[in-house]
Amino acid sequence: MAYNTKKGTQHTGDIQFEGDPLETQIDFENDSITLKTGGEARLVTNNSHISASVNISGSNFYGSSGEFVTLKASSIIGGSPLDISASSVTITGSITLSGSGIMSASSGHFTSVSASSATISALTASAISGGSPITISGDTITLIGPVTANGNLSVQGNSTLGNASGDSITLNGATIDIPNVAAGTDNTVVVYNGNTLVTDEIGPKVWAGKLVDYSGTPATNQVTTWSGGDTTAGSSALTFDGSALRVVGALSASIASNPVAAFTHTANNSVGGILELINSRNGNAGQADDFCGGLAFKSRDSTSTPTQYSKITTKIGSPTNTSESGYMIFEVTTSGTVGAEYFRLDGRTNAITASKDTLVNANLQVSNHVAIGESNLANAALYVKAHSDNSVVATFKSPSNDTIMAITGSGRVAIGGVYVDGILNISGSDNDKLITAKSNTANPAFYISGSGDAFFSGNVGIGTLTPAYDLHVNGPGVTVATIDGGTSSDAYLKFATGGLEKSFIKLGSGGNLIVANDATGGDLILQAKPGGAQTEFLRLDSSLSALTASVPTQLSGNATIKTISPHLHFSSSVHDAATAHIGLNIGHNLLIQNNMLNQHIVFKANDGGNIKEGLRLNGQVPEVVVNEGADSLTNFRVESNNNQYMLYVSGATNQVGIGVSDPAIGVTLDISGSAMRLRNSSTPASAGAPGVPGEIRWDANYVYICVGIDAWKRAAIAAW
Repeated sequence: MAYNTKKGTQHTGDIQFEGDPLETQIDFENDSITLKTGGEARLVTNNSHISASVNISGSNFYGSSGEFVTLKASSIIGGSPLDISASSVTITGSITLSGSGIMSASSGHFTSVSASSATISALTASAISGGSPITISGDTITLIGPVTANGNLSVQGNSTLGNASGDSITLNGATIDIPNVAAGTDNTVVVYNGNTLVTDEIGPKVWAGKLVDYSGTPATNQVTTWSGGDTTAGSSALTFDGSALRVVGALSASIASNPVAAFTHTANNSVGGILELINSRNGNAGQADDFCGGLAFKSRDSTSTPTQYSKITTKIGSPTNTSESGYMIFEVTTSGTVGAEYFRLDGRTNAITASKDTLVNANLQVSNHVAIGESNLANAALYVKAHSDNSVVATFKSPSNDTIMAITGSGRVAIGGVYVDGILNISGSDNDKLITAKSNTANPAFYISGSGDAFFSGNVGIGTLTPAYDLHVNGPGVTVATIDGGTSSDAYLKFATGGLEKSFIKLGSGGNLIVANDATGGDLILQAKPGGAQTEFLRLDSSLSALTASVPTQLSGNATIKTISPHLHFSSSVHDAATAHIGLNIGHNLLIQNNMLNQHIVFKANDGGNIKEGLRLNGQVPEVVVNEGADSLTNFRVESNNNQYMLYVSGATNQVGIGVSDPAIGVTLDISGSAMRLRNSSTPASAGAPGVPGEIRWDANYVYICVGIDAWKRAAIAAW
């Protein structure tokens, strides 16, 4: 520290920090001492008070008796004492605490507040007798424990009484004065508007003898109406007895939008709201067709003229006691005509009668009978009678189908169109199923398409109720099933498996009957059951392109094979292939052929009961053989035009005759004729030229005969 000599000598100057001469620590003025830190006054002491710009804390503040017990009126502005006991703080009179914390202390305890204003930062429990703390933080003073004020308690700023849901506030004063709440023009009350307490006024009617004025003499059950701004009047024409509202005279209503009249009855579940329209008839008995009541619906037309647009009228049908009946008429204005009846509910006939065409846009449910055209004579659920046989009894339509079903007066039914050629007529496209049926096991069981196709999932019976086959035809006499192709079309009976045609029987338009197998590699087989066993007789073999017979075949008439190269093929059970055939080749030559290796073609005949061979084409030795073998016919002959035995071979005698049937005995060749010719001349080269015995040759000079192996002789010849 250093003495500041700028203010004078040492006994009259200030004390400052030597390290920072500008920061004064103790400033001595006239009648005051100021303690500073950071160049700011923190504690000021003068003749009348002590003030501090910061909080003052200490372990205890003591008064004259060693504790902070009482702040006397002389030490607090306003003169109201402050008494603090062990569990309460008592303020007598008004107290205002303000200023910068002016107080005096001794040994850490409060003794008095002697300044004109004071700011209290904190009083801890140890500084107050009884241990009840007072905590001051900023603008908030927290008192823990009861606070008793015997005089006025003045609080500047906002105040909160109670801080928990369980707190309560009790005001014991006889009068509560709220000078800043504005008063109403009449009598004022304080109400809570949902956010705060506000004032409102009550009119003088609240304090009068009756809230509403009335005129006339009110009667029980009368419904009052306003006759003035604050006056009501009852009327005997409008009464309500708690269960029924009654109106005498005309009843009218006009509501700008969404008019609604609701009638409710909550007494039980069998009676609802009821609007009663009563014709009292002045007490007289009712008569048939008397008017009971009604509702007329009116509005203004284009010329603003009030116009009735519809009306509901109820009349007496029969007034007889215990047999009463009524009827209700519904009228609608149509094309300027008022009162056109559309339908009525008639209790006399127990019927709903429509006088105009009736259009139902929702479900129509009838629990009893419906009769159209006349009364329900058949007691049917729906009874319809046409006006004539040529009229249409009923037509069913939809937005996309002009005729779903129509029934005519003549008993014809049309479905899907207007075609009525038969009793039941169904129209549709080629792809439509015109008639279809299903069962619990077959779906569909049957249908007929528009293209004429029909499908049956089971057997079909014609002339029988118990068909045993896919198609079972049973007639009373000769059963006939006819397939007629018309005058210019073929008649077909087709056979298929898996939807693929495999064979057919066709009667062509030209009259030819064709039996065909369309399956690739398939044959056409004719079978019979001789002796009970299924046996194949004929087969058109596609692999051999041949007709084969599996059993001996007899033809009682002519058989013709017509093709470019017709053949009759033969095979056996040992060889499935055609081992031989007879046919016409492409040159129209008759061909008899054996395809078996080294086998023959043999011609045999029955000779007196014995089968004998007549001709053999030898396949093992390339020869044409006549009379080969012991079973041969023996003789062989060739006829000419004029000679039955132009060539004759006697197998029994080993002779050959030309022109004769009986060669001479011992003669090998017997010729019946005048000449024999060797057409070509030939001269052996020498007498030893190659030759065989019996060989004959000739030339212009000699005749040569071979008399031995390679041994020739000759004879000269000359003219004569």
